Amino acid sequence: PTPIVGNIPTSGPTTPPSNAPNESPSTAPTTPPTMKPSVGPTSTPPTPVVGVMPTTKPSIAPSSSPTIEKPTPLLTGVVSNIPTDVPSTGPTPSPTRFPSKLPTRSPTRGPTKPPTAYPTLISNEVITTTYEGGETQDGCMFDILGKASLIKIISMDIHTDPVDVPMIVELYHRLGTWDGRDKHPGAWKLISQETVTSQGRGMATSLPSTTFDPVITVTKSQRHAFYITVANGRYMQYTDAGNNNLVSGDVYASNDDLSVLVGAGKNYQFLHTQRNVVWNGAMYYAVSSSDRANDDNAVLSSSSSSSVVVESTARSLGAYCVVFMMMMHVMDAVV
Repeated sequence: PTPIVGNIPTSGPTTPPSNAPNESPSTAPTTPPTMKPSVGPTSTPPTPVVGVMPTTKPSIAPSSSPTIEKPTPLLTGVVSNIPTDVPSTGPTPSPTRFPSKLPTRSPTRGPTKPPTAYPTLISNEVITTTYEGGETQDGCMFDILGKASLIKIISMDIHTDPVDVPMIVELYHRLGTWDGRDKHPGAWKLISQETVTSQGRGMATSLPSTTFDPVITVTKSQRHAFYITVANGRYMQYTDAGNNNLVSGDVYASNDDLSVLVGAGKNYQFLHTQRNVVWNGAMYYAVSSSDRANDDNAVLSSSSSSSVVVESTARSLGAYCVVFMMMMHVMDAVV
């Protein structure tokens, strides 16, 4: 080719590069790179379109403004200065400076403890009627009435005489009252039959711990009936309710948790019924801890009210004393 460089560029790139740069940029890059840069920059501004994929190498300088596109699908090696709009699919190499705007989709490392099916119970509670005795019968029927939200009957003491006599004790139960069902065996469920030794008059004869297995559950305002009888003799002690002007169905013993009502004496097994009888013995039970908390709050509230009344009364008396002393001074001055 001629060694003289033309003043006008060729219409297309030449196979070997020219020895001198063109005065104006070519419309397309040459196949091999030129040996020298162009005299001036291109008149066309850079493309504003963001690449679909990130570059293999980081740029020398940051972009003038943040991108408006979604975050990159892959994790970058550097922690962002601001939180992302959506949580990342995996944990970052180091903790972020800001919390995520949305909760993570993955579960916690350990399961949360589920709530218990039943409230915590406080045991060793007891309600006692009397060990006065006075009358003897084969057995006794009586009702209890729940006052607490949850009660579990776990044990029972009875009153029998004479002492050191082996007895076959049967315990029946039904939901509802005994009254009107005192001669209907089908209305009752035998829950225990135990052999125990009588402890004698005025003493508690305890039934075995297996007597209430499973325990009897009583809820608030529920009425439950019990029939306890001796199969091999007339050993059961009871008290005539008429001595206290009470009749069957009246409350004989009561506390914050339950009430024991006046019942009836029975000939074994479901024969003659003698009304207006107080069962002698004690009933052991467990009660919900929430009921105890409510009782404590009620006591504190009552104590606070009493303190307010006492304080108010004391202030009133103090005011009266001041007025009285002023009147005495006035009278002395007049005299």
